Amino acid sequence: MRKQISDILSNSSSALGQLIDRASSLYQLQRRFSGVLPEDLKETVQFASVQNGRITVIVPNALSANLVRMRQHEILRDLRQFKEFEFVYQILPKVKPQVEKAKPKRQVNPVSKQNAELLMQEARHCDDEELRKVLESLASHTK
Repeated sequence: MRKQISDILSNSSSALGQLIDRASSLYQLQRRFSGVLPEDLKETVQFASVQNGRITVIVPNALSANLVRMRQHEILRDLRQFKEFEFVYQILPKVKPQVEKAKPKRQVNPVSKQNAELLMQEARHCDDEELRKVLESLASHTK
């Protein structure tokens, strides 16, 4: 007997069903939490969990963590209107720095031999020392 995918996903007694229920619940909590955050914190603060009356949030730096701490009474007051956050008394910010992606190496576009010769001619006739070095450097990027 084959089970339908919809039956497996809707069955909350299966491990996959429980995982989907947890993800859905977490998403709803995140949306409610984000809805009461002040505008200046909405883009940097991410809801992580709520346990034992404490909300854990992820922030990218210490400045954001301090802003959350300073404004937690205001945030908690607005959150308590929701049943899920009724007994929450503290917000714990955890700093998780955002990892910057490595910048791709810049590709040098080579110049033709004719253009390189013209650049060298200009460099020889140039009185400005720095400009001459730049022109010679450009001329060295030949095909």
